[in-house]
Amino acid sequence: MRIAEWLTYAGIDQLKQLHGYYGCEQTDQHSKHELICSLLRQISKKSYIHNLLEGCSTTELRFIELITLDPSPAYTMEELLAKGRAALSGEEGTPRSFVVAALKKGWLFPGYSHQTQYLYHMPSDTREQIQQAFVQSYIPFQQSHSPNCYRDEENQMIYDLQRFLRYLQQDIVRLTQDQAIYRQQFKQILQTFAIPEEPIKSGGPRFGFGRMYHLYPNRFSLLYDYAYYEKYILEDQGYLGVTFYLAPKLNLSNLLYPVE
Repeated sequence: MRIAEWLTYAGIDQLKQLHGYYGCEQTDQHSKHELICSLLRQISKKSYIHNLLEGCSTTELRFIELITLDPSPAYTMEELLAKGRAALSGEEGTPRSFVVAALKKGWLFPGYSHQTQYLYHMPSDTREQIQQAFVQSYIPFQQSHSPNCYRDEENQMIYDLQRFLRYLQQDIVRLTQDQAIYRQQFKQILQTFAIPEEPIKSGGPRFGFGRMYHLYPNRFSLLYDYAYYEKYILEDQGYLGVTFYLAPKLNLSNLLYPVE
């Protein structure tokens, strides 16, 4: 849901708190409608997200990145605290302070129904705005020239993607509760690849980008995410397999185009 919808479910006390936090114009403090309209006028400004992110510390930004780049529709308090600990990475601070700050800013809202009352949600438009702000912050650092050196895999990434997909087509691949391929079977998959990688060692935080960077090594994580977002693979009830539309196409020599 968008933030306008979440505000309608918020209590009058939370609306007053948000109203005070953003320094909105004076309005009837007993009218939810007036409070919501005043808040929406304030947070609809283009500089709203940018200014808030500029005021965040490095660890706060890490925490926000971990939330906005996670496609989960909702988070438990334990999951949020785990992200807070990962963001701190040994630095001083408390994970709970990140959660409290996000609630004060209206970036997280508690569930409103009996089933979701212990879950926390980020409004969809807020997530999109924060993601866009992060993208914009990296634009000045983009290289305008070719790198000094790079590794040419001679299309091996394409072939390894094909090997991965064919493995899924030919074998039953089960997933753990964390949606990871079981370690022994994952090793078998990596052994079929032209470019070798080792499974990551468990324990300690791992930073990166993508859905599965915390479960898989870098190159395979990229291949997996590409296959997932292009709808080549499907995670379904504890199993991983190729999609119905891809199965007949696995004899193609090039899989760099989306499945229609």
